Amino acid sequence: MSRPLKLRVRGVSVSYAVDGQARRVLAPVDFDCHEGEVLCLLGPTGCGKSTLLHVIGGFLKPTEGEVLIDGQPVTRPDPRRILVTQERGVFPWLTVEENIGFGLADRPEAQRRERVAHYLKLVGLEGSARAYPAELSGGMKQRLEVARALAVHPDMLLLDEAFSALDAITRYTLRQELLRLWTAEKKTVVLVTHDLDEALQLADRVLVLSAPPGRLQRSLDIALPHPRDITSPEYLQHHRQLLDELGLAHRI
Repeated sequence: MSRPLKLRVRGVSVSYAVDGQARRVLAPVDFDCHEGEVLCLLGPTGCGKSTLLHVIGGFLKPTEGEVLIDGQPVTRPDPRRILVTQERGVFPWLTVEENIGFGLADRPEAQRRERVAHYLKLVGLEGSARAYPAELSGGMKQRLEVARALAVHPDMLLLDEAFSALDAITRYTLRQELLRLWTAEKKTVVLVTHDLDEALQLADRVLVLSAPPGRLQRSLDIALPHPRDITSPEYLQHHRQLLDELGLAHRI
């Protein structure tokens, strides 16, 4: 891949103390991610996907190994890396436009207004700028969360099961929304999901983690153009490969 290297994960493992015993949830893993790449972490429950994402974001210190972003060790959270989770973090006492502008308090007023207006339009919430989160649907709240994350111009967007709590139609719509935003912004994205179709519709590359303690089991390149045809032979072949990797091919 000709794009510059953005993320390097080397020998990262995580263990927790349980009843006085060390319990490893993530075995040592190594991988790279390039600038502008959409990388998906896929695997069974408890394999350490979210743990690994929190290590990448600087919210959790690994037991072993290191994470480098732009060649620099990750030691703490940084506004250049924004984490979006399924537990929406919008502020209920702020309006939509105030939520988007929350991380821009240090910017000149004119720049802040311009950027808020840009991301309101980008996620289709212009008509709800002065609404409060309680007045929004689940899908609109998630779009607001993504807009708030993008407004601070992060280098990386980290998505932890960000759409899993939504209904199937809303999830599909927001996948398309995320692709549209990625096309416009070309941010580096690392996402965690249990959903094979979400992985195949969004990712340039899927990293499959094994049952816990999670190990890197397979790296699968998804060299399909967007928007992806979910009925194409190539798409269905990748779907079958992921089912095989997860040990589900003969259970469906």
